[in-house]
Amino acid sequence: MTGNPADHGLKNTGRIYLVDAAMQTWFDMTPHLIGAICPQCNHQRILITDGEDTYIDTQIGHRVTLTCH
Repeated sequence: MTGNPADHGLKNTGRIYLVDAAMQTWFDMTPHLIGAICPQCNHQRILITDGEDTYIDTQIGHRVTLTCH
């Protein structure tokens, strides 16, 4: 995708994107990284996959199970 994801309606989706230095090309990192509420502590977090439906809270280290997005 090129341009700003918000321009394509991709706002508040829980998806995580990486962008090139020119801010032109966006790479969707979901389901490897997701923005979600950690079900163990109920805080908004970035979660990294640990395989299948298991994610790790990057700040606290909680290992949780979520359905892939």
